[in-house]
Amino acid sequence: MLHRRFFALCLTVPLVIATVFLWFRLGEPVRPDRSSKSSDYSQTVSSNGHELPIPYRVDNAIDPSLSDYVGSDACRDCHSEIWEKYQSHPMAKSFAKVEHASPIEDYTKQLSFAPPGNRRYRVEVSADGIRHHEIMVDSAGEVIYDQSFPVAYVLGSGKRGRGYVIDHDGLLFKSSISWYSDTRKWGLSPDYLPESHMRFERRVTGGCLTCHSGLPNFTRGEPDRFKVPAFLEEAIGCERCHGPGREHVALQNSGESAHDPIVNPRRLDMDRREAICAQCHLRGETRILRTGRTPHDFRPGERLEDNWIVFVKSHGPGITRSGRAATQAEHMVSSTCFQRSEGRMGCTSCHDPHSLPETAVKDEYFRQKCLTCHADRGCSLPKSKRDAAPYLDRCTNCHMPSISAENVLHRSVADHRILREPVAAEEDVEPLKSKIFQFASTPIPEYEIERAKALKMASDASEFPDQSDLAQSAATRLKQLIAKAPEDVELYIALGNCEILQDRPREAERWWTKVLQLNPRHEQTIQALAALYHDNFQLVPAERMLKRFIAMNPWHASYYGRLAGTLMHRGDAAGAIAAAERGLELNPSLWKLHGFVADVYTKVGDRAAALRHQQLLARERPADAPAEGTEVREQPE
Repeated sequence: MLHRRFFALCLTVPLVIATVFLWFRLGEPVRPDRSSKSSDYSQTVSSNGHELPIPYRVDNAIDPSLSDYVGSDACRDCHSEIWEKYQSHPMAKSFAKVEHASPIEDYTKQLSFAPPGNRRYRVEVSADGIRHHEIMVDSAGEVIYDQSFPVAYVLGSGKRGRGYVIDHDGLLFKSSISWYSDTRKWGLSPDYLPESHMRFERRVTGGCLTCHSGLPNFTRGEPDRFKVPAFLEEAIGCERCHGPGREHVALQNSGESAHDPIVNPRRLDMDRREAICAQCHLRGETRILRTGRTPHDFRPGERLEDNWIVFVKSHGPGITRSGRAATQAEHMVSSTCFQRSEGRMGCTSCHDPHSLPETAVKDEYFRQKCLTCHADRGCSLPKSKRDAAPYLDRCTNCHMPSISAENVLHRSVADHRILREPVAAEEDVEPLKSKIFQFASTPIPEYEIERAKALKMASDASEFPDQSDLAQSAATRLKQLIAKAPEDVELYIALGNCEILQDRPREAERWWTKVLQLNPRHEQTIQALAALYHDNFQLVPAERMLKRFIAMNPWHASYYGRLAGTLMHRGDAAGAIAAAERGLELNPSLWKLHGFVADVYTKVGDRAAALRHQQLLARERPADAPAEGTEVREQPE
């Protein structure tokens, strides 16, 4: 029925207007996060004389879960030696405002680079700060546009590289440009293909920042939206490993001898001790937050599974050398060293969490760590072979060689499986069955296990859309869980995704609508419903939901394209022009949108504006561009 409605519409309006729906289709809906109270989204701002939504106003009160944190500076007076030593550690440089970051980049030369294609990139340094530019040129090398945004934060210690973050009033986005320390050059950010990437629209999520920053000032129910200031502490600090310090500081100032609530990892049981590092150094195959938890809620002293259920496939000996950056804990647990230590070995057996050894003594430092346990046996290789390249009498060169980690700026990590013969283990083996990762076998509530398995199944189905049977099985499990927990937002989100995979849009609408009843400000569900209504040509709800999404996130250019097509279908040419022009302000590379708005300008009699966009279209459109009416996804999701 929905498709018949589309064909009827196409018979009544010009094809160029109808195809705008196809131009801006979205990929699979993104799984959103948790609930909070609603706000009015009816405020507007004028664009070309037509009103468009503006962002929500957010309450800037600090979340109660953050009120017990005092910041690392409060530790300095009593722990000055450790505090000073820690300042040189990469974790202490993990995240910072641009003006606070120690410069490692070369800001004097080679500030421009040109990957294959017609886009160029430039870093601009001025008294006002740092701006990142994307410049598009035509076939003659003439500039079509030069768009730039100010950079607010640096992300990464710089040991291997740095990323950069743009702050739009608490919505954070990653820049297309990164610095690579090994080559000392600027380049496209990891996973950014020269011909197609998210430009300046890739959201930096709470899950990312909870590991890269000290204390994000997040919004409860919207963990990807941040308040003012966006960070109560920029870099990773003392409280990430020792827990909130307010009560500890008050106790020390009082002089009383009551129980000190501060966490000393050395005094914890093995699983709670290792969870402190694993909160960031264990990515696993899939990480599922437990009911009601956010990435920001883990506290030192908890077990990892108190906040996340982590599924792994490479949990055991004989695995291949995974290139994932955050699998050190997973690999370590599979090592013979860890398994025979009876809980004594852990991350801090080899790593001082407060400092790194200097380069000149690094190899001997780690060699001595190995000899702590292996001094009685030593190395079985003859000394002549042990001293020769590539071993150079370094234990880690043989047993923990560096492995590639191409998915993020972490370019290499040591192989923490500590294999006796790493080279022989390079051959692929059959994938292991997914299992829940635990440092120690401690009980997890059965409901949480079943919930995590159902959510993982739904996630797996989304990765392999042709497996509708998997989506159906996941949906069955999710419905059973919803009967037990009717206010669990994550279950409805996943169930809606499963319905989409089974080509049941009306059922998906039903479940996602339930999400908004529980949390009217659930941004990613609003986004998913906006795409659903738009793609099924339900004009009235599409307009309403697109405006609602744009009000919450006014920086996603392709959704202005969707709104433009919807408004034009509803006879609102002025609104369509305003939405399209705003979309092109945000992303001038949306060349098909130039064609759409040129046709609209022609229809309203503004030939000069139409000609301007036609000329831009002719210059921007790739030589191998598909014919009009062909489905093209402007933005990879």
